[in-house]
Amino acid sequence: MLVSFGFEEVNEAVIRNAQIWRYKKVMGGNEKIAVLVPDIFSGLYFHADTAITFSATNIQKYSTISEYHPSRMELKWYSVLERLHKFFYKFELTRAMSYHLFRRTPRQDVFYIKSGLEGKLLQKIRKKLGAQKYIRMSDYFDLSTGQAVEPDLTKWFITNLEYIQAMIASGDYCKARNAILQAKEKPVVVLRTRNFQNKAVVHNSKKSILRPLIIELLKFDCKVINIGTPALPLDIADANYEELTHSMSIADEFALCANASCTIMTTEAGNYMGLATVDLRMVQYDDEVFESLFKSPLSLMKARYQAGLEDLDIRHYVKAERWSDAAAAIHDFAIHPGINENSGKETTRPQLVALGLVNV
Repeated sequence: MLVSFGFEEVNEAVIRNAQIWRYKKVMGGNEKIAVLVPDIFSGLYFHADTAITFSATNIQKYSTISEYHPSRMELKWYSVLERLHKFFYKFELTRAMSYHLFRRTPRQDVFYIKSGLEGKLLQKIRKKLGAQKYIRMSDYFDLSTGQAVEPDLTKWFITNLEYIQAMIASGDYCKARNAILQAKEKPVVVLRTRNFQNKAVVHNSKKSILRPLIIELLKFDCKVINIGTPALPLDIADANYEELTHSMSIADEFALCANASCTIMTTEAGNYMGLATVDLRMVQYDDEVFESLFKSPLSLMKARYQAGLEDLDIRHYVKAERWSDAAAAIHDFAIHPGINENSGKETTRPQLVALGLVNV
């Protein structure tokens, strides 16, 4: 079975990876699953059997996709498609047909379907690997059951967050960290920030929190690397502070964060779902959006705790604006790395098949 990257949200890949895990570990499925994915995002699918990777001339970097905003007229059209899908989903005989005909999203349409990228990729795959059973992925299709599901966004998120929780808690997270973190001349702290200009800016990292926190942390002679796509500028001038708006792959970012002394990041957005599935040492400074979004609280941090992963919660210091106490706690956490019995045990990686650059 061949499935595609969703293109609308990076978190969709995290959901799909957990569905693949559930298909294998819970449902007992044995069909091989290959994902067709831009090379920079292949690291999100660590439970797939094969990752068929590519790069494309119409996608220079992720922000090309994430910052795309459809017009009001285009949004009306996708609203019509959504209503059609919801109507035809009501009837058992038309559910599968409805998903394949009507379920598509603006970014997926522009960068993957209408651009001709999908057709060119499938043609390359036929020549290289032969005919494949192909499913274009979007919301409301559960790979663990192989079925289109009710187009209800709340139910969709709850179900898939439960899958991700179960995957992490079972210990089937991504092992990107060395068994024992090597002693460093000074602690290296990664700060993962989010600073989009058009996409859900309400979820961007908060400078009012991070600037005073990092200023205090730097007093402990830590090396702080602020990374993001793009990173949030904090206007800090210090030899031990660096800001990096990067284009590294997800796998490289996972390795950087997992092998740093610790990683500070918002649990509200900024690829939190993806990084929560990795054995990094996370510093939590705000509330998970999932804890208040639904009637029954969901928490990936609790799943990480159940899996025995090391994390630090500084929310009580942040809410009281006790920046020096928060920084002291982070420094102590950073200089005393523990040993996780599962870290250093490599996650079984998908077989990689590279299609190279596709001209679109």
